[in-house]
Amino acid sequence: MEILLEGMKNYAASRDGEDPKYTKHPATWLNGECWTDDDVVPADEYSSKSAREGREIIAAMEQAKAEGRYVEWVAKNIRN
Repeated sequence: MEILLEGMKNYAASRDGEDPKYTKHPATWLNGECWTDDDVVPADEYSSKSAREGREIIAAMEQAKAEGRYVEWVAKNIRN
């Protein structure tokens, strides 16, 4: 039971701030034994602030690409 609860906390932390329509329904999560998924970051290692910042950077980059100014955005925002 402890492993299941830990997996649930990790999945909830990994979905923080994400579009809920892509979050698995609880029955789907349980039936798929998703608490065993390796691609979910443990909750104590997950920083929702860092994840949110990452999503904001990706959104800005995608916006620049859609507006045809991707190269300029990368040159201005990506540092070596």
